[in-house]
Amino acid sequence: MKKVVFFSILFFYLLPSFGYGQKQAPLFHVYKNQAKIGVQEIFMGDLSGYYERVLSKKVSVEFGSGVVLRNYLREFVQETVQPESRRILLGMSMNAGLKYYPFIQGEALYLSMDYKVRRYRTQYKTVSTIGNETLVFNEYDQRNIYRLGIGYIYCFDDHVFIDFYSGVGLAGLTNQSMVPQMNYDTNEWEFIKSRTFDVKLHFNVGLKFGYRF
Repeated sequence: MKKVVFFSILFFYLLPSFGYGQKQAPLFHVYKNQAKIGVQEIFMGDLSGYYERVLSKKVSVEFGSGVVLRNYLREFVQETVQPESRRILLGMSMNAGLKYYPFIQGEALYLSMDYKVRRYRTQYKTVSTIGNETLVFNEYDQRNIYRLGIGYIYCFDDHVFIDFYSGVGLAGLTNQSMVPQMNYDTNEWEFIKSRTFDVKLHFNVGLKFGYRF
């Protein structure tokens, strides 16, 4: 009888430990890859896609690239002259950033630091006063943006989400264009290259649609 009682107590004591060697499933699945597309950037002629990779419980990196057309938002706000000789060329857009998630890995609130470059390119044609030759000029407007930001990732389900973000920083604006200038020696108009640079305070607010996997 004593042996039966002893082995019964030993069995119930060791029973909870039988599953300790098994791998415990996490409470929720962690998706370390995110593919996104910018939404409000389309109104600025920036068609960019983004990829984010979660590196640890707190940190991730994000890269983006795409093509740039004309800045539709700026042309809507500011009245600009649209000559027939003006042609929009494809420009480029690139982005690199670092994110910090204080609460949930790859989700919810995050702080960010990123760099973005965006270049708009145009081409003009004009007829030279000397020989009636057609002259072609390529111009560009480039923005180099350094900013700090805050954002929030809202998940609709396990895969689809929206990334709300805002930021503040500095933007370096570089513009290169051809301007007419009178040559008083020949009394003819000539075109010279003009390059300007300016730094302005930059604010941004936007969202991205994304899919994580």
